[in-house]
Amino acid sequence: MKLSKTSLLVIIAGVLIIALAGVGFFYYQQINEQNQLNEQLALAQSRLSGVQLEKLSSQQAELDTQLSQTTAQFEEVRALFSHPFGSIAVTDTLFDIAEAHGLEITVMTSPGLASESLEETTCLVTTLNATVEGDVPNLVDFVISLNSQLATGVVKSITITIPETTGEMKEGEMKVKIYTIPTCDYCHQAKEFLSERGVKFTEYDVSSNRPAADEMVDLTGQTGVPVIVVDGQVVIGFDRARLEQLLGNVEKPSANIELVVYAYHGE
Repeated sequence: MKLSKTSLLVIIAGVLIIALAGVGFFYYQQINEQNQLNEQLALAQSRLSGVQLEKLSSQQAELDTQLSQTTAQFEEVRALFSHPFGSIAVTDTLFDIAEAHGLEITVMTSPGLASESLEETTCLVTTLNATVEGDVPNLVDFVISLNSQLATGVVKSITITIPETTGEMKEGEMKVKIYTIPTCDYCHQAKEFLSERGVKFTEYDVSSNRPAADEMVDLTGQTGVPVIVVDGQVVIGFDRARLEQLLGNVEKPSANIELVVYAYHGE
């Protein structure tokens, strides 16, 4: 069967239309898939940005907290170092602490105020050099009190000197005798008192030495101990004040102390 020219053209046109329709449908599917991919990509980017922003916000909050804590600590230290002070005030405090511990400050020197950088903070500095005399235990307690009562003070150096107590008594040296018994607490305290001041003494145990006991009774008219004789001067009992008076020219233990006190100096 022979197709006419018109029929052939119709068939060709139909085939072209079907082909174009197929191409158009395929192109539409590609566009649709591309749009879906773009939407998914945008959603993923949005979620990623949200996670990063949340993480950054958390880090910023943590840094803000640390900054606040550091600032608070700085203000505490600044307040501590901001108390007004001067050489006179520190010296008065030093004398008060020494007196409370039964000590005597015999020398006190200070170069005056100076400026020093401490942890990148400018501070005023007062340096005091003092010589303190008294019992060794009291000297130790004195240094401990300086560190506790002077919040911004530092004992940079300390040298304790204890007079020698060994050797024979020299001619013209003070003669000290003490009558004791082993069970007497005041006797032990009196001997420690004399030893800490570098005083050489002769001890007589009247519980086992009858001639010494008789000698003590002859001197005092009584049997109580301790009895201390300093160059012929009799002291009954452990009378610290009287002994201090009689031993006034005896060298005492001493401590040479270098004390540095800081104060904040800034805007």
